[in-house]
Amino acid sequence: MHIPKRVRDIELPQFDLLNDIATSWRHKGVDVITLGQGLPGFDPPRVAVDALRAAVGDGASHIYSADAGLPELRSALTRSFTSLGASLDPDTEVIITAGGNQAFQLALTTLIDPGDEVVLASPFFLNHEMAIRSVGGVPIEAPMKASCGFMPAWDDLLPHIGPRTRALVLVTPSNPTGAITPPHVLGQIVSECAARAVIVLVDETYLRFAYDSEPFTALSLPQWRDNVVVVGSFSKQFAITGWRCGYLVASGDVIAEALKIQDVMVICAPVPVQRAVAATLEAEPDYANRWLPELRARRDLLVDALTAIPGVTPVKPSGAFFVMAAFEGMHDSRRAAMDLIEQQQVVAIPGAFFGHSAQGYLRLSYGAASKERLREAAARLAEFQRQGL
Repeated sequence: MHIPKRVRDIELPQFDLLNDIATSWRHKGVDVITLGQGLPGFDPPRVAVDALRAAVGDGASHIYSADAGLPELRSALTRSFTSLGASLDPDTEVIITAGGNQAFQLALTTLIDPGDEVVLASPFFLNHEMAIRSVGGVPIEAPMKASCGFMPAWDDLLPHIGPRTRALVLVTPSNPTGAITPPHVLGQIVSECAARAVIVLVDETYLRFAYDSEPFTALSLPQWRDNVVVVGSFSKQFAITGWRCGYLVASGDVIAEALKIQDVMVICAPVPVQRAVAATLEAEPDYANRWLPELRARRDLLVDALTAIPGVTPVKPSGAFFVMAAFEGMHDSRRAAMDLIEQQQVVAIPGAFFGHSAQGYLRLSYGAASKERLREAAARLAEFQRQGL
């Protein structure tokens, strides 16, 4: 059976293989430390769980919602952005999606033609690169400087923007680096891209996880409707990664077209989950703030512990809950991640999954690891590095 080249060219990350190896060690009774998948290490708010239970028992949850999502959820979402200086129309500028990845895929399918180039600030979120290929777009990697914390800068992006560039993708706070694009930098990038008729796709999934600054959304920029599309997710801020609920925000003309694709893709996001998220946004929109002090403490512990290892250089994140760490002598991060599981039983994600510029790195997620587990992980990483990878 014929498989299009655009699909065959997509490389599926070997998360399952890494997890399978970890599981095999656990079955042998070996202690495995997981710093792989980006999971928040706290439970959903009680109101979310109670609202979901109530929604499942209500017959109104057993039928489709409007393609754009429940009006009460769209309204609650736009109100949550009001406190960040953004004013949105819930009726014409928002679509509720089945997670942040679906929101991104929806945006690409609506806006990208085959052959269009899409620039990714690198290290990038791997699913974004896969999604670009899936619609026939051409991903262009634009490496950001580790010495600047991987923070995007217009001067680093500009050389990669050409006549075929249709869009630029930013993730802020970033998965995988934790870098936050400051308001003035984001404003400059959006303005420069607008002058070149380039769309700026901003993934704000980790918006609520900023340690040393207030959350900033691209939707608060005065001219965002000209060329900005924002995608996000409730998965991290409410610790509901398995519930699959996110959003797409764009100007009314883009949303009107995207609704056609939304209907083809999923019709609507799961209705019981939509109702639960709406209730949570009303009751505890700042739920993630409870966990920032603990996440900051974990970040600082891990960064300090990694810094003390000869040959390891971590890049301190400003947000999210990931540390990108460079390992001296690491030439194949995929092989190194496999060896790390086999030799030290620590799960980490190869930097190569996030672009060529991250080949010598491992991504370590501290969202679901206690400080005690992070200390032990650092000790094992030190031994791994000492043995020469």
